[in-house]
Amino acid sequence: KSLREHVLDLRLNHRVVDLVPHDGIKGGVHVVLEDGTSEWCDVVVGADGMHSSVRKLLYPHETVQSTSLNSMQIDGFCDIETLPSCIADGNPVELWSKRKTISLFPMTHQGEKRFCFSAHMYDPPHDLLNMNDDRLDGEAYRQVYRNVLKDNFKEFGEELTALLANADLAVPTEAVEVPIMSQWYNRRAVLLGEAAHGSLPSFLNHDASLCVEDAAMLAAALCDIPLYSDDGFGFAFRQYETVRRDRVEKYIRQSRSARRFCSTNYAGARNGVLKCVPSGVALATQRWLSDWAFSASQLLIDPKVRLEVAYRH
Repeated sequence: KSLREHVLDLRLNHRVVDLVPHDGIKGGVHVVLEDGTSEWCDVVVGADGMHSSVRKLLYPHETVQSTSLNSMQIDGFCDIETLPSCIADGNPVELWSKRKTISLFPMTHQGEKRFCFSAHMYDPPHDLLNMNDDRLDGEAYRQVYRNVLKDNFKEFGEELTALLANADLAVPTEAVEVPIMSQWYNRRAVLLGEAAHGSLPSFLNHDASLCVEDAAMLAAALCDIPLYSDDGFGFAFRQYETVRRDRVEKYIRQSRSARRFCSTNYAGARNGVLKCVPSGVALATQRWLSDWAFSASQLLIDPKVRLEVAYRH
């Protein structure tokens, strides 16, 4: 609803197949759509996720494809009358087993109770990763995965398993990771969120927040463009990327370490280590993630940029 209020021309079910720079006086980009139509725009922001089409178009000759992690993520939600006992206090939780995790997020929507979940299997049945049966429609696919949840998450208790077996599911996806890229922009197009730096969610659970942070910093950078030209937009994109890169790459490194720890085959040893670490210590090590504060002054990244901004004002 909020998006429709602020974006006057919102088009669904469109796919970008090419980006053609406009070399005339006005510059910009022609965005070519799958149906053959095209649109001219000042800037293209690729916020289309780990399998980004915009990323592939920006860097067609580089290795920027998402890397498979040979694991499966299944997201969905359950409408309920009462919360299951594991989240009865109304707080999000993450449950771990051997090579499996599930995150649960209780929420209320228009007076209805429900909880969202994200289930992850590090060793999914091999045939699921290669399932490609044209005879199955979307709902049939979802029913297959409901049965997978029911059969593979029994150790989390009958109460939760019964709810998962009747959940509303998004189409499940194979877990992937985006390689660290040398640059997030090219002329009038820029990448944002998981299109630029996607990583597998771990118990750090900060991926969506990083995407929102990207959007805030990019918007601030675009508000202070020196010239409406390729060089001007490149200046803004460079500021945005410079400010964001260290933080997101630190998160990616920690996410990889967290994934190795979470998915270890030695679940007993892992649980023993966690019991020995005070919760306050664990939270303190991740405070840099939650204490991020936004300020447009962060864009003044070096004396040269500071001088250029001062000159423009």
